[in-house]
Amino acid sequence: MDKKLRISAPYITTYPPYANISSMIGGCKDAMNWFHNNFVDLKIEEDTIFFAEHPTLFDSCPWLCIEKLTREQIQLKWNSFVHFVIDCIDAGCYLNLTLDQSQISNAKRTTAPFFHETMIFGYNFSKMVIYIADNFGGGDYQTTECTFLEISRAYARFKPSSYLGINKISVTEMDYNFDLEFVLKSMRSYMNYRLNCDLKTSDVYSFWNNKIIRFSERDDLDIRDFHLLCSHKKCMLDRLNFMKDNGHVHKERKYDDYIEVVIQTHIQLYLALKYLVTKDHKIVDRIIYGNNRIRAKESAILKRLFI
Repeated sequence: MDKKLRISAPYITTYPPYANISSMIGGCKDAMNWFHNNFVDLKIEEDTIFFAEHPTLFDSCPWLCIEKLTREQIQLKWNSFVHFVIDCIDAGCYLNLTLDQSQISNAKRTTAPFFHETMIFGYNFSKMVIYIADNFGGGDYQTTECTFLEISRAYARFKPSSYLGINKISVTEMDYNFDLEFVLKSMRSYMNYRLNCDLKTSDVYSFWNNKIIRFSERDDLDIRDFHLLCSHKKCMLDRLNFMKDNGHVHKERKYDDYIEVVIQTHIQLYLALKYLVTKDHKIVDRIIYGNNRIRAKESAILKRLFI
């Protein structure tokens, strides 16, 4: 028997929570209203840039019904992890948990233990494989398969103290509306605290520039920040288009030049990848210059629209 639960091409892929939720709810009719309501503001946590909703996304997504399980509960009812997975999929439930992906050949991780959030969305009993999804290998969000033996080993080496438990997730259909007041409040927060270069502790671009300098001193960059900012600008432009189409942005207030912000973030990503290959420190200066251009351009556009 071959059974796969519905997954969609994820709207956001930077981190597994964004991609997994996007995959699970992407086929729901009002899902884009939820994406437009969220992913406006940013936060800095543990020296990394995230969307502001990062720690509560699963609990706050209205389509998801989550049952948190322990290893002990699974051991009491099922004689193997594979049987547990099959019963969950047959019941229409996804699984989201931490696995040691070094045990999964298609994950393309190192041989050293690598504990990472993984989504399980199907199985093929005759082929004895489980279908999984994550930002494997080079960081791109992908779906792949692993054998029953591999998933069993990856689960057996799971650390109970991991930040992520074992989450059994079902998706329910529901109506969901765009909340203009909430979005405008989030937009003001982003403009006042994340684009304001006078607030050094909150301004995401000052933080980012300083982090780039720190990392480049050891010939490195955190590429995740660049991907995150690309996703943020994509979400912002799509939201502005949605708001315009629905009469939430005054037709005389233009934002066509926001595409320049989107393009510049992709240039930043390209420059970062080039730097990681060449270690040419002149590229770091270009990246910081580009970041400052993005901040100034975006700030001017959003003030034009919402102030």
